[in-house]
Amino acid sequence: MKRTPKEFSGYLTDMIDYADKASNFLHGISLKSFKANEEKALAVIRSLEVIGEAARKIPKPVRDKYPQVPWAEITGMRDKLIHDYFGVSLDVVWLTVKNDLPEMTKALRIMMADMTAGSNP
Repeated sequence: MKRTPKEFSGYLTDMIDYADKASNFLHGISLKSFKANEEKALAVIRSLEVIGEAARKIPKPVRDKYPQVPWAEITGMRDKLIHDYFGVSLDVVWLTVKNDLPEMTKALRIMMADMTAGSNP
């Protein structure tokens, strides 16, 4: 059975919302401050986990239509964060949020606009 955009738009919304949250958590603080603040680190890590889990639930044919979104990297990051508790690099988490999330969020907003405009992803 074919899924309609409405059935997965909530996952896109979650991805955008949690990307915004992760960015906001890091706004105005240095990498050193981030690494010293366990609450911020855990909040950002959790945000990335939610983004990865939501990405997993977007149907593959839809993901294939938006190759500008790094789907494999997003879900791979989620797996690393969920399953490798002691191997999580806060440097990588920081760089992901600062360097990768803005472009990902931009691409996700384009997907949402396509859905709203009636394009069938």
